[in-house]
Amino acid sequence: MQLSRKQIEMLEDVISAARDGRYCHGNGAQWVYVSKNDRNAVISADHVSEKINYYNKEDSERYLAGNRPYRDESTARSLEDFIKSSK
Repeated sequence: MQLSRKQIEMLEDVISAARDGRYCHGNGAQWVYVSKNDRNAVISADHVSEKINYYNKEDSERYLAGNRPYRDESTARSLEDFIKSSK
């Protein structure tokens, strides 16, 4: 399966979040992480459907109350490998 440029860019954002300690959750298609510009803003990205959802302030606060962002090098490497294998 070849990824579109938009899908690759979305996954690169997730990789950056995982390396920067902004990663929260992922399931192989949908990824949840914190914005680079606002550590209180949560983003949900679905690279399969190429959709991005920006949580509003209240939803971001509620999500972050129970899900603290963290670094995840294994997710970053896995997504890098996935991008390479799609070319």
